[in-house]
Amino acid sequence: TVKLRDTYYPLLVDINYRTYPGDDIIETWTETTNKEKGTVKLTEFASGYLPIRYGDVYLTSFYGSWANEARMEEVPLTHGMKVIKNKDGLRNSHTAHGEVMFSLDGQPRENEGRVIGAAICYPGNYRLRIDTDDSDFHHFFAGINEDNSEFYLDKGKKFTTPPLALTYSEEGKSGVSRNF
Repeated sequence: TVKLRDTYYPLLVDINYRTYPGDDIIETWTETTNKEKGTVKLTEFASGYLPIRYGDVYLTSFYGSWANEARMEEVPLTHGMKVIKNKDGLRNSHTAHGEVMFSLDGQPRENEGRVIGAAICYPGNYRLRIDTDDSDFHHFFAGINEDNSEFYLDKGKKFTTPPLALTYSEEGKSGVSRNF
């Protein structure tokens, strides 16, 4: 756990990590504690962040619709922003998926290549955002979708985000799938 404290306001944020030895999985989530005198309105709900060095990186994601689920899309990551989000509540399993893969060696391959997998462990509204700027990094953020969402955190209470599961494989997309 990495413990953070706001400079001006009595808000505490814990960034948590949990490993699963033998399974090549890391989970990360955040906990925000309100030590303020009154209620605080939260408007951002990131579970995790991962910097990925800019290069020949491809994003694999899934989308679909009824009777046309889990259509795979593989695109190179370039400068700018890519957002995958859902706000259908518990009905999001067939329209968009809270899982992505980052192929670090160019065009994704099934059984070879370095690949990072990420999955938000949450059945509700989520947002996955990749922001690529001039810093030579793709900045990946994942968490609850803040569209039409806000949470009022009472004094002394804690808000916990859903975990983001991460894995890495040098055996392509199949290696990530096996890890998960």
